Amino acid sequence: MAEQIHPAVQELLRFFDYEHLSSPVLREISKGFHGLAWKVAQDPATDGPQLRDGLFDLLRAKDCIVRSALPKPASKEAAS
Repeated sequence: MAEQIHPAVQELLRFFDYEHLSSPVLREISKGFHGLAWKVAQDPATDGPQLRDGLFDLLRAKDCIVRSALPKPASKEAAS
């Protein structure tokens, strides 16, 4: 079915991959975004000029959520 997806959309979908993440927590968070991105990309009802924009916004949201789940750096006070 991927051959029916516009090349610009395919290019965005690669950024939803999550297998490379070393943290199980980050992989699990990213996995949900991956599933949603592919679901809407493969749905004929969502095909159109707004699909790429919507996926781009979803990608931005995923990046923000994943970054929010990164381990917090140790505070300078705790290190002293």
